[in-house]
Amino acid sequence: MGKVEKLEAAARGRQVAQGERGREGGRGNKKPLDKQLSEGKPKPHARDVDTIRARTAGTNRQYIQDAKTIAEKRQEERVAAIAREAA
Repeated sequence: MGKVEKLEAAARGRQVAQGERGREGGRGNKKPLDKQLSEGKPKPHARDVDTIRARTAGTNRQYIQDAKTIAEKRQEERVAAIAREAA
């Protein structure tokens, strides 16, 4: 085992030994990111209807919003076509 391998093994041992301490947080006892996320504010779109629809459909919220926009434009075009035929 070379000098580098010995240093790496020693460093890895120190990291493993401090594993539990890492959950407490470092400078100023900041919490690790995973704990911050679980305690933090809810996601901004978590209760939006589009988000709920997307979750149900197994897709993302933006796709649902885009589909709704396209459907609204098509509806406007249909109404305009009907109005032209009636005139």
